[in-house]
Amino acid sequence: MLKELDNRFSFSMDTVIKDVNLFIENFDDNYEYINLLISKPVDLFKKYLGDDKLYDDWLKYISQEVHASITKEEKENCKVCRGISKLEEDKICEKYLREADFEFYLPIVLFVGLIEANEHLFKSKEALQSLSYKLFVNFSFENGKLIFDANNFDSIFLTHIILTIRENLKDMGDKEALLEVTEAIEELETHKLIAKSANRVLSNFVNPQLKFLKKQQKFFKEKLKNDKSKDKDTCNYSEYKNLFCNSMPIEDAVNHFKIFTEKNSKNGKPFLTETQFDIFIKKAFCGIPNLKKQKFNMAPKGESTLVKYRFREFYESYYQYFGTGHVLDKFVELLTDNFVGWDFKNVKVNFNKKPSKTIQLLK
Repeated sequence: MLKELDNRFSFSMDTVIKDVNLFIENFDDNYEYINLLISKPVDLFKKYLGDDKLYDDWLKYISQEVHASITKEEKENCKVCRGISKLEEDKICEKYLREADFEFYLPIVLFVGLIEANEHLFKSKEALQSLSYKLFVNFSFENGKLIFDANNFDSIFLTHIILTIRENLKDMGDKEALLEVTEAIEELETHKLIAKSANRVLSNFVNPQLKFLKKQQKFFKEKLKNDKSKDKDTCNYSEYKNLFCNSMPIEDAVNHFKIFTEKNSKNGKPFLTETQFDIFIKKAFCGIPNLKKQKFNMAPKGESTLVKYRFREFYESYYQYFGTGHVLDKFVELLTDNFVGWDFKNVKVNFNKKPSKTIQLLK
């Protein structure tokens, strides 16, 4: 089956001219046809805007401003404006309003087409509502003409796309993000080639997206490369003597606290990165000097007890290595001496407080 060209990335100027001419030809002579043509885009635009009244108010405002911007000379030639006739054929300003209708609906139709073709980037209702509103404010009025600042709106639209892509990539793992970026680059490069070979006009959004995605590709490649290098540098903890407790295998500590890198905080990120975890083990158990305290990634409320209780569980599971239970302070200090934001007295007083859900039960 013959594949069709994807109009998300490029378009045929001949087809656009043909469609626009058809639109113009029918605009005055066949208003029902035009209403049918724009009804779906307008309904979708109202949905994006989330406020039918605001849409209607803008239409009224645009009509008023278009009329107000008509030159004084033209108004003096309009018998209806001068109040000496009510006949439609004497209403010179009507042609300005009809032209304004065309200038108003065309950006909306194009805007809706872009949104629907890239719906995966517009899942936020708030962002879509804001973009729809910005489309309105990019209209201006001059000598009875409605003017749409397409360049400025394109810039706003593109900025949103790039920031959305960036947010999506941040929510992915590095390997997944690199794969996603590489596939997107390949797709855009393919459509650039298609546009060139098929004599089509490339969308304004393609080249800026490509530039951004290639930078992201370089970033994730470097990050993965550095992570591999760090993995090589990560020590074999078993080679070290456990200075926290000589009789305790250091693997017990590693296995107990590793969960901080495997479970996510409410904000969707691990409590500790692999690098932070490595520094903690080296500082607290291997005795490597001059390492900085680390900071847990936690939601503002509700997770400090969860973190604290994991250290309490470490005490309950392994205090026997010391041959006495009177070593609580040492286990409290594991938290307060190796992580910022923890006060020894406060931690000790609340050390046995159990959270409603322990870290093991988190996703």
